[in-house]
Amino acid sequence: MSKKYKLLVIPIEMDEIEIKIFDAEPTLAEMQELVGGLIEVVRVDFGGLHEGIINEEGKYDSAMNVLATQLYDSFKRLAGYEPDGDYIAGTMIVPLNYVMGENDHE
Repeated sequence: MSKKYKLLVIPIEMDEIEIKIFDAEPTLAEMQELVGGLIEVVRVDFGGLHEGIINEEGKYDSAMNVLATQLYDSFKRLAGYEPDGDYIAGTMIVPLNYVMGENDHE
């Protein structure tokens, strides 16, 4: 059985949270489509491997994503950092069972 790649999709509307499953690691184009633009990687698990992918220009045309911002701030606190007032705007996606680019060197 081949590996499935799981992405947690956290849109602004909390009732639309879902897990998307891919047969191969999601491409740049697929991630851009999910976040609605150019991607930016933000660390959401300061002690581990999880990264959040957001729209690089989300603050220009999207509302604050309360849940994604709370997740981001919570992991900052766990790592000993104080939240700095920054926030996540628009949809954030988080790879759940893989590290982005991990298979690029095989």
